Amino acid sequence: MKGKQWFALLLAGLLCLSVTACGGSEEIPEISKEELSAMADEELISFLLDRSASFQEPQVFEAEMSYRYTSADTTVTSMSGTVRSNGIDRIMTFDRTVGDTTESLTYIYKNGTMYWNDGGLYRYDVESEQAAEYFAKQYSYFGTVSSYGFARKDLLRREDGYYHLVLSSPANGVGDADLLSPLGWLEEDQAVTLSSYSDVYLSLCFSSEGHLVGKTLGLDCKMTNDGVVTEGSVVYHFRIRSVEPVQNPISEPDNAESYEIPKASPFTE
Repeated sequence: MKGKQWFALLLAGLLCLSVTACGGSEEIPEISKEELSAMADEELISFLLDRSASFQEPQVFEAEMSYRYTSADTTVTSMSGTVRSNGIDRIMTFDRTVGDTTESLTYIYKNGTMYWNDGGLYRYDVESEQAAEYFAKQYSYFGTVSSYGFARKDLLRREDGYYHLVLSSPANGVGDADLLSPLGWLEEDQAVTLSSYSDVYLSLCFSSEGHLVGKTLGLDCKMTNDGVVTEGSVVYHFRIRSVEPVQNPISEPDNAESYEIPKASPFTE
């Protein structure tokens, strides 16, 4: 059940925004590619920030996600995976590495049932709204842009029409409760703590139509392990790869009947 404890801690610590709205639901008017590219940088930055604040998760999408914690050029822990939604049902798979140990995890929501494979096989009856919220919190590592108070905003216009908005120099800094509480499980298992955050940046990626399609959050810090302090860094990444309306169906696991029904459910606590 150790994997379940880790996943619950991760869920409790992660904040909303990757692809879910985190404040601000006011709809921003559509604008053509030509009008967008003709905007002056200052006007375009303001427009893109409004788009970021009002962004809501597409019903149908496929995305990639990852994080990496590095200390003294050694990876302490990392994760990489994908998540896909066809409107109601969802599937998320990822590999998580801690030190020399790698685990593969899969979570499937199909026809009102959550199939949870983290080394143990469990299934839960879950409402679709609960499932959507639950999945979103597993790949949301960023917080809201306004919470940082970034002083610097640099805009990059790519040749393919995409835009990168790099935000840095946060006035409000980064605190454990705001960002790094997902490391609670790591601190418990590995006695690792983080402090002295610096060089924090948040890179937002927008399509040529001005739609938010990805985020990368990075920072430097000090990592303390058993009293030894080293320089470290943290990087979170999320990017929507597709919003095509037609996708392959999401199926329940082949061994669905092997999944146990625990007495306690994380969805009713």
